[in-house]
Amino acid sequence: MYRVWLKALFTLHRDDPDLDPDTRDVIEAAGMLSVSEFDFLEIAHVEWFGRMPDRKHVNRLFAHHMLGGKPPFWVHRLAREVIRLYESGTLDRSRFGVNAPPPPNLRDIGIGIGQTALLLLIGYLIFVYMMEYTGP
Repeated sequence: MYRVWLKALFTLHRDDPDLDPDTRDVIEAAGMLSVSEFDFLEIAHVEWFGRMPDRKHVNRLFAHHMLGGKPPFWVHRLAREVIRLYESGTLDRSRFGVNAPPPPNLRDIGIGIGQTALLLLIGYLIFVYMMEYTGP
């Protein structure tokens, strides 16, 4: 489910004409690795500096990134590398410390169906309440 959500997000931004091309590359690369943009910033920091970043530093970078700022050159460099590897068919997610998500099992699918049914029931009950007690 998480991978589907990330894939949808990374394709939403692909055609945005106002989006900086460097930022678009970061979004696409994060989607190709099946990680969030925040996690991608951490991966890029480890790749460039060789150590895990301070959480405050990543929060500042991410806030700047979310407000439309250009990503640092070392983040964009990794994004271009990931895209190049993906397009050549040689992308190995484990090289960047990203494990492939486990395949869904029947228990997880059942929990997802149950949660969806519960949310639909709650939405229906709210709708019925609003129609019954607020009137037209």
